[in-house]
Amino acid sequence: MDIAHLCRRELVCVDVGASLRDAAAILHQEHVGAVLATRAADGDVRQVAGLVTDRDFAIEVIAQGFDPASLRVGDLPHAKDFIQLSGSTGFAECAATMHRLGVRHVVVVDAEGGVIGIVSAEDLVAAISEELDNVVEALRSGNAREAITVASPSALRPLIVPPHPLRPH
Repeated sequence: MDIAHLCRRELVCVDVGASLRDAAAILHQEHVGAVLATRAADGDVRQVAGLVTDRDFAIEVIAQGFDPASLRVGDLPHAKDFIQLSGSTGFAECAATMHRLGVRHVVVVDAEGGVIGIVSAEDLVAAISEELDNVVEALRSGNAREAITVASPSALRPLIVPPHPLRPH
């Protein structure tokens, strides 16, 4: 599964000139762990300048004793060091990249470099959970099939698998 199918496409943005207090309020209101920091480009077009996470606030602002009202989004040094991955990047590669770089969010881009969403570690966990649910259901249906076989062996037709054409007999 590629990350384009996992990412959150409803992008939440904040201007690089906004206060960190305003950015924190947006994180809270939108119930997200990261917002795209943007700046004006041409006309109404916005350019991505960074990624601000709830963790940035905890580690770089609050733990350091800074006042979030006096700092701007653009003042956060790590906000500019965001990671971009192609939407075609596989789930496992994304997880490995996040682990290797110690990040919990990555920006997902299309083939032209346009932002299509953000994928979080939580999104990856949710995808794993869904896959595990599918495995559990497959196991349950197999158990149910076995129960039918025991109760009524004639209820099932035998499964005949022809020999594989590439394997010698």
